[in-house]
Amino acid sequence: MADGTPPAGTAGAGGELRIGGFFDALRTRRELQGQASRPLHRGDPVLTARLKEVEAYVEVFLKTLMPRRPVFRLLEHPGDPLTPTKVELVFENAVQFYEALALSFSKGGIFIKTDSLLPIDSLLTVQVRLKADDVGFTVSGKVIWVNPRESQGRPVGMGVKFYKLSSIQRQVLDDFMSGELPAQSLVHLSE
Repeated sequence: MADGTPPAGTAGAGGELRIGGFFDALRTRRELQGQASRPLHRGDPVLTARLKEVEAYVEVFLKTLMPRRPVFRLLEHPGDPLTPTKVELVFENAVQFYEALALSFSKGGIFIKTDSLLPIDSLLTVQVRLKADDVGFTVSGKVIWVNPRESQGRPVGMGVKFYKLSSIQRQVLDDFMSGELPAQSLVHLSE
């Protein structure tokens, strides 16, 4: 850079990492994991230490969010179980949304921290809003599991699978989760 400081996520003068924020840490972690997978760098102690440092940063940052819950509201609850229930899910910011995805993304969806649990197999139309990022989108979901009480470090809530996403929409989520796409790209998830 013009002022002599390296860009965020790069090594500074003393070899220390400079991370500009949460999503910068995700990008840096992805880059370091890529380097560590190359034969030339396998077992490199400096690279391994940097990767552990970045992973610790991500973990600590997410732990600060654990007590926070998104706002979850039932908008319309039809009597017919085949008609989706309309719900609103409001997150403070993209990091809080990331955390909800991280808790259930391997199952193709999101974990909603809430005491307002819906029955398993409930169909949902979920209006998602990220307040700080001024982003909103609507997705279809299905409740695939519930956690009625806090256990094993997992909060009370329910896992919702996004079942109508196209391969492009799934790629948008993958790229968001790796820090490659900004929160504004999530508008492409709307059906």
